Amino acid sequence: MKKFLYIILFFSFICANAQVTPLNQTAFDLLNQQSVSYPYSFVIIGDTREGYDVENDIVGDYESMMSPVFLDILDELKNLSPKPKYIVNLGDAVMGKIDGENEDTYQQQYPAYHYYISEFMSSTQIPFFTIPGNHEFWVEWNTNLFSQYIGNLYDYFDYGNTRFIWSNNGGFSRPSGWEDYWLKDVLDLNSPIVDIFA
Repeated sequence: MKKFLYIILFFSFICANAQVTPLNQTAFDLLNQQSVSYPYSFVIIGDTREGYDVENDIVGDYESMMSPVFLDILDELKNLSPKPKYIVNLGDAVMGKIDGENEDTYQQQYPAYHYYISEFMSSTQIPFFTIPGNHEFWVEWNTNLFSQYIGNLYDYFDYGNTRFIWSNNGGFSRPSGWEDYWLKDVLDLNSPIVDIFA
């Protein structure tokens, strides 16, 4: 019995520490498979953690970690016609740590979000980018969770003559130092960009 228990614990440890593909990497891959066509539409959403109820979350139950409103929105997005070329979540994708909340519960908000957005991209083939908001950074180790499950804090993508740029806005401060140089470099990239969203 003890040997069986060790095997279960070892398997649980492996699963918990398995590498996941960050959501934005999957979104980049899907975007790169598309051919550019005009006219086109895209969707901007944000604050998708609204409606999440910390009183109802259950460790291991991903649905309890998500806003029911957001899950309804994902269903609506699946049925849009024509399909948008891409979707951008402007941040606050997770509720963040609330006073008195169990830390294990909080840390599972990221894998829960990853699970639902991965499933969405797999079933629709629509790139779904997520950028950081302040709720993603309420505790110090959050940047690691964001990077692991979602992607880079600073990045951009192009679709045709449109460039969409994001940076870490979770710290409530304007970019400075290397961030300014990075943004200038991205804005100066030689390409036929007409519209810029930053």
